[in-house]
Amino acid sequence: MLSTHRFTFSGIILVLTLAFTGCSSIKLDSKDIEMKYVKSKARSMNEPDFTIELKGDSVYYNGIANVDYLGKTIYIIDNKTLIKIKEAFNKAQFSEMKDSYIGRYRDIPRITITYNDKAVTFQVKEATSKLINLMTIIESYLLPK
Repeated sequence: MLSTHRFTFSGIILVLTLAFTGCSSIKLDSKDIEMKYVKSKARSMNEPDFTIELKGDSVYYNGIANVDYLGKTIYIIDNKTLIKIKEAFNKAQFSEMKDSYIGRYRDIPRITITYNDKAVTFQVKEATSKLINLMTIIESYLLPK
């Protein structure tokens, strides 16, 4: 009877250990996401200049110029937001886009989005509507509030 009791107790400890240490990888299937978003102000002195890196549910933000939040910060986003971002990349068919949508404009910011080893650099005046929508989603969900 005692050996059965020890097995049950050990089983409970094992389950609790797995629950606390493995929760993040079990409950979120979108934590494998990695994305980098760079918006540079180009020659314009008034345009925003910042970077956002998304690694799993961690957002690494660096506000460089002309933004509400200057400097570096790190914050966590929830699973619903991760799923919405991942769906936005799928809906935009990001992996099938050209690598560059750049015009001859020197005073318009350049934006580079890197997702799953695919990088797309663009200016808003040259970008497709799918790329503009993706940019809007990224900025609305991932900029610090």
